[in-house]
Order: sequence, then C-alpha cells, then structure tokens
Amino acid sequence: LEYCEGGTLRSHLNTAAPIPLSETKALIGDILKGLSHVHQQRIIHGDLKPENILLTYAPRRLTAKIGDFSSACFVELPNRSRQEIGSPTYAAPERFEGQSSYAADLYSVGVMLYEMLLGDRPFSGSPTALQQAHKTQPVPLPNTLTHSVRQLLATALHKQPDQRFVSAEAMLSALQQLSAQQSPRPAQTAAAVPTVSVQQSLSILSPKSSDGKGCEKIVDPIEHLLTIPQGCCLLTARSLYLLTAQHQLVQLAAFEQAQWIAVSPNGRWCLTLPKQSKASEEGIYRRLFKANSSTCNDTDRPIYFQKPPLDEPSTNIVQLLAIDTHHILRIRSASQSAKTYLECFTRRGQFVAQRLLNLSIIQATLTTIPYQLLAIASSTADDATVVLIMLKPFTIRQIRLSIGPQKVSALPWGYAVTGQQQMLLLDRLAEPVSLLADLPAAGAIAAIGDHTILLSARSPTGEPSTLYTVDLKRLDLGLIF
Repeated sequence: LEYCEGGTLRSHLNTAAPIPLSETKALIGDILKGLSHVHQQRIIHGDLKPENILLTYAPRRLTAKIGDFSSACFVELPNRSRQEIGSPTYAAPERFEGQSSYAADLYSVGVMLYEMLLGDRPFSGSPTALQQAHKTQPVPLPNTLTHSVRQLLATALHKQPDQRFVSAEAMLSALQQLSAQQSPRPAQTAAAVPTVSVQQSLSILSPKSSDGKGCEKIVDPIEHLLTIPQGCCLLTARSLYLLTAQHQLVQLAAFEQAQWIAVSPNGRWCLTLPKQSKASEEGIYRRLFKANSSTCNDTDRPIYFQKPPLDEPSTNIVQLLAIDTHHILRIRSASQSAKTYLECFTRRGQFVAQRLLNLSIIQATLTTIPYQLLAIASSTADDATVVLIMLKPFTIRQIRLSIGPQKVSALPWGYAVTGQQQMLLLDRLAEPVSLLADLPAAGAIAAIGDHTILLSARSPTGEPSTLYTVDLKRLDLGLIF
C-alpha cells in the first residue's frame, strides 16, 4: 500500500499551536473529496476519526487520505456494521441504533472539523455519556466563531440525518466558502511563550589562535556550527575550523574553491564536495582526528559518488551531512518542482538508499536522536513551520511555530530556531519553552556545553563573522540543567 510518511491527523492535532484555517480547510477538503469517491462506490466508511486519516506531503502542502475500512459496508448491506459503531466520540446519533448512512460519515467529518477549529471535541465522557450527548445535547458553538462557521457546523452536526448536508460535495462547497477571518480557537490557543532578553547573558567570544597568542579572525562568513567531541566545528565556504573548549581556533582544512562540508559525529573525518552550478560527483575524504590523539596527518582520498537511480536531471545540492560514522546524507532539491531528494551514501561514495520529499528543504541539522533531522521547508503552507524528519523509519512531523524560522539547530535538551533577532527554544518534544529576544542576527547556532549556546552573526557590511555566547543558566527559563 502507499506509504504515508506524515503520520495521522491525530498526531498532527497533538500540538500546542493552533492549525491555521487555510490548512484546516485543505485537510477537511481532502477528506470530503475522498469521501465523495467512496460514497459514489455506494460504500459507507462507518468509522471516520483522526486516527484513520493518514497524512502525506504532496507538492507544497500536507494532504489527507482516508484509511482503515474495517467498519465499512455497502449501502445495500448496512447490517454488516450494526454492531460496529466505531469511535463513540465521532459517531452520529443514529449509529448507536445500528443505522448506517452517508449522512453518518458526514457527521463524523463535522466532529473532526469542530476539533480542528476549536481544539476540542463537542462532547466527551464515557461511551454511555457520549451516546446521550450525541442524541440529545445541543452542539456548543461559541460566539468566537463566525456566523458562516457556526452554520456549517450546525448543519454537519444536526441530530437528524436528513437535515445534514445532502452529500460530501455540498459540505465541501460550504467549507470552501469560509472566510479567512475565522477567529482563533479559544480552547487550544497556545499559551504565550515567555519572552526573555539575552542582553545580560550575551557575550562576544574572541577565539585565540592555535598558538595561544592573540585573537584569530575568520574572514569568510560562517555557514554552519557543528558540535563534535573535540569542540565545535566552524564551517565556512572554503575552510573548516575547530573551536576547542579553551576557545582556541584551529584550522583543520582550507580549500581554493567553495565546498559542501560534512563532519562525522565523532569528529574523526570530514568529506567535502565542490560547490558548482552542476554538482560534481567527486569529493574528498579527509581524516581529522584519531581516537585519543591529536590531529591526524593522513593524506586525502578522492571519493566518487555513485549516481542514484530515478534521478531528476536538474537538481541542486542544499547540504551535506554525516548522519553517523559511516554514512553521508546528500540533500538535493529539484529546481523545477518543490521536491527534495535525501540520498544516503557510505563514506566511500557507495549509494545506499534514497527518499523523496514533496517539500523543498532549504536547511537541515541532525538532532540528538539518531537518524533524525530538523529542517526548514520553504514549500509548507505556513511559513512559520519546521519539520522533523525521521529516516528510520521514514516519518515526517510538522511543527508549527510562533516565529518565521531562518536557522535551526539541535541542542542537547531540545531545539533552537532563530528568526528576526529572536530565538525560540523548544524542548525534546518540540514544545516551546522560551523566546529569547535582543539577539544579533544569527547566522548559525550550536551548543557548547549543556547550558551555553554559540552564535555566529553575519555583518551586513561584509566584516568577518562575530561569535557570541549565551549563558542560559543566567536567564529565567523553564529548563533544568
């Protein structure tokens, strides 16, 4: 069967941030279109609920698909599901009497729409209490909803089947006419994340030269910061530096032309690939450190990447990451479509596997969980989102944010997202903890220790990047170190 990497609508609902109305309309619209096709085949689903709605990333947005037809029946054979009510939370009143109809499916969709708009279901309690509520209690429709939304929900959740929408197409038409001025849902509006100024804990870091004399300057802009056991790697387009725990700066590699650079998680090797208009398949493998020793002087070794199958002719490399001590992940975007290819190779260049995303990834970072990436995607419906990509097994989770992301980074205890001189800190469950304000325009982020964040700030005048540290222990955050 088709693999839906986005999980279920239930997992998508279990977030602190409200779902935008545009996304709600798109997902419920997908369900109604699928339900229209099911009903045209004279089939009643019988158990529509968020757990049975699978999500996948079609080009430029999340798409919903209907699954689990174990309670379905043909219209001509309704008695087959007489004892299979499905979930009482989403069941129409007549389902408790053993009656199945197209209108009962539309009622279930109405409950899901209610939950997406308001953050909670219209009725809750035990199965007996739910049965009584669906049959007799009026649907609570708060005044924060617009008149058109209240009218749509009242029709979809009417107690009498013949008073609901006559078809999935009719409900879809009413849904598409909803105004974008829908008020925020009151029941699940995300609590305000405390904003903390970092001025009291922000310090300029002036790294020392490798001989310990004077301060070292990095001329090229710092593109990425990467924490390894030996310290923190500073990656520019044409060089690789190591910032030690003593704040000494050691140049590990220098190149004549711009390179994509990946450093192994244990810091023992790096792999580079030239940045060109058309990506080269030839890279360089270099040893950096041996176990329990100083810098290694092993000679460089050329690496030839095998060409993956089913490759689009026009793609551009976005990033090169070492996902473990033996494998490289090459992230490529297709210039003619909102797609990204995740290509896995051994460090010798042998092709292992490929995953296709219907998202345009513009930056990614490894997290503390093995084979998991945190990425910024430019093709999501809402710009204030990032995605968690698990490679084994392949799943994608969208995280809605309160700021537009410009850079993302993984920290020992969670994640950091920067944007517009702000940094949003998330815990390991991707729940917001604090919003740091008064930051320089961060170009890259990394953790150097459990409670210290390293920032690189790009100068608009072309000056060398400035390094800053933020001591989180000096701030009033909801974190335990």
